[in-house]
Amino acid sequence: MIEITMDNIVPLIRAAINGDEHAKKLVSEFLDSYEQHRGMFDIFGDDDDSDGDEEYDSMGRKSPMVLPRRDVKEYHVRIKLNNIDLKIWREVKVPSNITLQALAELLLEVMGWMMEHMYQFRFKGEYYCSKEQIKDSLFPSNDKDFAKVTLSDLLTEKGVRMKLEYDYGDSWEHDVWVKGIREYDKGEKPSITFVNGHGECPPEDCGGVWGYADLLGLTRKKKLTAEERENLEWYQLDEESEFDPEYCDIEFFKEVAGDYNDALQGYFES
Repeated sequence: MIEITMDNIVPLIRAAINGDEHAKKLVSEFLDSYEQHRGMFDIFGDDDDSDGDEEYDSMGRKSPMVLPRRDVKEYHVRIKLNNIDLKIWREVKVPSNITLQALAELLLEVMGWMMEHMYQFRFKGEYYCSKEQIKDSLFPSNDKDFAKVTLSDLLTEKGVRMKLEYDYGDSWEHDVWVKGIREYDKGEKPSITFVNGHGECPPEDCGGVWGYADLLGLTRKKKLTAEERENLEWYQLDEESEFDPEYCDIEFFKEVAGDYNDALQGYFES
């Protein structure tokens, strides 16, 4: 019997939608179990039991972007998308005491992901994700709240890598590591900047590595069938679209990082 987990529930739902009777049965049993466990409407409701008095930063975040740490340094961080032939990567500079939550959000946004799915870091067999994801898990978990862990808590030196996973259905995996470490000058405030990048991330929900390979094949064909044209339209593309997987909008991602930096500077001004 198939054990349903957070890793395979999305493919099972897709199979059920496509008419697979066995998948329909498994998904139905899963939903029945979930409803008994905590109530289906909680999926869509506001599960925050706080009293509403929290302060938000300029990006709408309740948890801080940085945590108190001694000897804060500038980390030059690189992220690259794994398991595809194309080179898709970004580099940013961040303070070493940035939380893993803020780092994940920054890295995924400058990669070009739409932030429509869950994500987590994996390092030395341990997982770091949101407290909501930990709370909502149907299975016992030792995962850690990534709002309470900083980058330098895990990566203490250059070259050490951790994984950043995005969209557990399509399973996009990235390597993240520190390329360089610099002492801040006296009186210099820590900041967040976009350095460089290459390539454009795949469209959301394109079916993972294999689905993206099929999509690239369609964009390179000169003549398409009606079904193939419909598939392109699903990704808001057509035969006339100039989809360039090698393109990276440097100026736009500088603006994205600039928004994060503005939020960071707000901590120093408050």
